[in-house]
Amino acid sequence: MIYIYETKSILRRDPCTPLASGYEAIDDSPAINDALKACGSGGTIVLPADQTYSIYTPIDFTPCKSCDFQIEGQLIIAGNRWEYWAGMDSVFTLSGVHDVRVRSLSGKGLIDGNAIGYYTTRFDSGVNAEVPFARITNGSSGISIENLTMKNVMHRFFRVERSSTNISLSNLKLSMEQQWGLNPRSQHDAVGIELVDTTNVAISNVDMNVKVRQAHAPGTAGICVAIDVLTHNVTVRNMTCTGAFGGALITLGIAGNTRLTPEQEANTVSNIYVSDLTFDGQVATGFLSLGVNSAMTNITWDGVTVLKGTPAEGFLCYLKCRCFTSYVPNCDRQLSSTVTGIWFKRFRGRLPAMPTDLGAEGSTPHTVREYHFEDWQNSTVV
Repeated sequence: MIYIYETKSILRRDPCTPLASGYEAIDDSPAINDALKACGSGGTIVLPADQTYSIYTPIDFTPCKSCDFQIEGQLIIAGNRWEYWAGMDSVFTLSGVHDVRVRSLSGKGLIDGNAIGYYTTRFDSGVNAEVPFARITNGSSGISIENLTMKNVMHRFFRVERSSTNISLSNLKLSMEQQWGLNPRSQHDAVGIELVDTTNVAISNVDMNVKVRQAHAPGTAGICVAIDVLTHNVTVRNMTCTGAFGGALITLGIAGNTRLTPEQEANTVSNIYVSDLTFDGQVATGFLSLGVNSAMTNITWDGVTVLKGTPAEGFLCYLKCRCFTSYVPNCDRQLSSTVTGIWFKRFRGRLPAMPTDLGAEGSTPHTVREYHFEDWQNSTVV
């Protein structure tokens, strides 16, 4: 018995604990990447609570196989390197990895994108920029990111793409300050969670807060959850979205992939369930397609409280001029779009009458629209 116990103790792996250099000008990413190489295969990497890490180069999770990456301290992204970061895939890159857990046990782990200087030195917040902080890509699976506070990343917090599956994002506090918040250009330049070409995603207990610069108040910017083409089997539960242009929206074409095969056009987005969403912004729910031939089906928003903004919106040809004037042009008459099995249930808060023409603007002879409203109540106390 004693021999067996001692053998297990010997085989047990201690976690890798890379320490910060202690100097803001020194890149701590190499030490973290070395720890991932040393302990990534079935091990644990811990960034302790008393450490503040300066991140000048990306963190590569490729060595992480069934690993546990724990952030208890602070990660601060190096500022004034915006052109460098714009040329990178992401800061955290999870490409083709499986069974990876990124979390904070204490709930005090902080990731600071440090991009306020980026926001305030541009004419806008970055037209058409799509670089996320964390990119989950190339068939990654079994990924869990949880219990973290993240703020002021350049454009997107998370992007899940390229056939990645079985993804969990939970207990996250996301915030962005000093956003442009003026004109159509800023509507999707900031995104909390962006999904494209992915399946089986669970999002829960997420609080996202977007604040625009004072000179542009009371404008809005960004989308809390943007669900793009080839995304199926997604649940979003218990989310608060404040100050954003969009809450939990189907946004076809925003991620850039609109060249679909005929089979993909026949099954573009399906089986999406959003529940317990509290929204204070511009457009809480609905679908915005940039003129993509598509089929959307079995999509439900259930239990939505609207403090401010349009409760539900629908555009099948939603194009915005990248200037000071927004417009929705006439769609190509050959555009084919099918919207079926769409439900808006248990809406509360500051609600107008139920919409009667979702998706009508931009419709063509090849358009099919079928949606339902259930238990729609204006609960505003006058």
